[in-house]
Amino acid sequence: MNLHLVSSASLPQATAIHLLQFQNSLPESTRFLLPWNQSISHCQWPGVSCYSEEDFGVESLNLTRYGLSGIFEKSVSNLCKLPDLLILDISGNNFTGKIPALLGNCSKLNTILLNENGFSGSIPVQLFKSRQILQIDLGYNLLTGIIPPEVGQCNSLEYLGLYNNFLNGEIPVELFTLPNLKFLHLSTNNLTKGLHDFPSLCSLSDLRIHENSFSGPLPVSLSNCRNLSVLYASSNNLGGIIPPNTFKGLQELEFLYLDRNKFEGEIPESLWGLRNLKELILADNMFNQSISEDISRFKQITYLDLSGNNLTGHIPRSISSLGNLNHLFVYDNMITSFLPPEIGNCSSLVEIRLQHNFISGNLPSEICELHSLRLCLIASGKFGWKENIFHGNELPRKFGLENVNKFSMENKWVGKG
Repeated sequence: MNLHLVSSASLPQATAIHLLQFQNSLPESTRFLLPWNQSISHCQWPGVSCYSEEDFGVESLNLTRYGLSGIFEKSVSNLCKLPDLLILDISGNNFTGKIPALLGNCSKLNTILLNENGFSGSIPVQLFKSRQILQIDLGYNLLTGIIPPEVGQCNSLEYLGLYNNFLNGEIPVELFTLPNLKFLHLSTNNLTKGLHDFPSLCSLSDLRIHENSFSGPLPVSLSNCRNLSVLYASSNNLGGIIPPNTFKGLQELEFLYLDRNKFEGEIPESLWGLRNLKELILADNMFNQSISEDISRFKQITYLDLSGNNLTGHIPRSISSLGNLNHLFVYDNMITSFLPPEIGNCSSLVEIRLQHNFISGNLPSEICELHSLRLCLIASGKFGWKENIFHGNELPRKFGLENVNKFSMENKWVGKG
């Protein structure tokens, strides 16, 4: 019994020693940023969380934005001696060197957050050895090389963040087979080739692959990701005609960014059925034909950007249903018909940009009802106004739009006398 008590009493002391050894392994210039000392229990040290006051095992180490520096590879061995450590967060510091392969041997670790540091080199495959790993965030570092296919071994993985690095190659097909992956953030790298098919039981809710060099079509199997709420795929080389049913199963989608790609043809019919969309950005592609009257289904939308395409026809009258719309951008297209009077029902509008089209007709007086409007650009059109209250680029006083900072209808103004 006495031996058991002695053994138990030594556990907190051993844990404190491991933490202090980690502290002492840091450069002397930053060591003081961890105000740890043995005058109080290590469970009360800043950044250290224990399971309970009775259990001195360290559950998590949260050292985010402490200003720490040094080569983390030299320090990590002390942390892996903490047998109960689940969460390691050293994000937002200035650690350098390679990501330690030894992290894969930390017995219970399920959350590894190393983002916003200066780590370089390749991603160690050992990081994906653990079957219980839930979150890995290596974003905003200087990592190079490929995404290891061994990531497919992490069946419990829910979050993978590799954004803002210098990774190349393609997404390993194994990554798309992970049954519990909900957040996949690969943006701002040098990743290439096409997107693999999504599994029939896709669990993704947040997919961010923008600012890479992905090419080829958007897979129709994307519709399998029924829980997807965020898809950012801007600034790639994705292209082609998007099949009509690609978005059919994505009724939870709230944010869809496909801008600055090479998509062409008609905006797919299934996209107009996404009733929960809040932001839709399709700018700088080659979509053509007209804007569907089914735009009225976007009851929740606040930001709509269709600029820089080859859209024709008119802005549909059904736009009157978009009561939450703040920003409407349809500039740099081939829209020809007048603005519908129903634009006056979009009472939340803050910005309208319709310049560089071929719009003609009378500017509807209902635009006077947009009292939240701050910016209205309708240059390069041929507009008339039955009361001729405009003079050049002057904001009409009769508009009642006191909050507008800029109202431009430059060039080709037509009107009475």
